[in-house]
Amino acid sequence: PGSPTASVGHYYSAVYTLVITVAALSVGIVLATPPKDLTGDVRGSATLDPFHIQTKDFKVDLKKSADVVVQEATFLEGGHTCWHSHPGTPVVIVKKGLIRLTRADGCTSDEFGPGESFVEAPGEVLIARNVGDGEAETIAIFLASPTGEPVRTDEEAPVGCDG
Repeated sequence: PGSPTASVGHYYSAVYTLVITVAALSVGIVLATPPKDLTGDVRGSATLDPFHIQTKDFKVDLKKSADVVVQEATFLEGGHTCWHSHPGTPVVIVKKGLIRLTRADGCTSDEFGPGESFVEAPGEVLIARNVGDGEAETIAIFLASPTGEPVRTDEEAPVGCDG
């Protein structure tokens, strides 16, 4: 067998390689951003049976039962959601304040004030922030969420996008 010095050298080399590998794998991994200064209350929910509606400008084709949930949220000044996505399609109405919606894809942002609304695509990763003075309030209608499943999935913060 080799000398004791060679064995110690191989040991430190293996430990050094392990530390570098773990550090390299950790680059770019960011934990989910927790919500801050945000409260939400579910105002109602129901399960919809499959249905089809089509008019000149609007079409809905629900092929299997799904939940619809109505939730009001209050953001304190500077408050925000976590980075998240939805399995269904939320339609959000801003009642009060100024909400900045930042989408992880491209790190693009839009701002919405009272009386304005926005729609989030299923699976789209985003964060909403109150960027106005004082509280902001929203009403969200979550459409076509899988029956009995949560309407929100927490996601990891995208690298390089502060939202």
